Amino acid sequence: MLRATISRTPRQWICKSPKAALSTTAKGFYPHLKHDQDAAEQKEQNLFNDNKKKLDNLEHGKNPDFKQPGMEDLKKKGDDARIEQNRPDDGVY
Repeated sequence: MLRATISRTPRQWICKSPKAALSTTAKGFYPHLKHDQDAAEQKEQNLFNDNKKKLDNLEHGKNPDFKQPGMEDLKKKGDDARIEQNRPDDGVY
């Protein structure tokens, strides 16, 4: 995970100018993980890691087999869900 941090160049440290521009830098940041996880926490952490890998692959991966569903398919799925959940179409979106 990257976190934006404010940093100064070495020249800005030497000059000590208050007008020196600051730059934002992406700095590697690793979230804290417990080292002594019990079995349930480890299982949940592994599930989270697997889901994160799948999400990254869907967002950034090049998968030629994936096709975006068409408008008719999405509309049919929405109508089926509305009927299945017994909700009227209120027209507010």
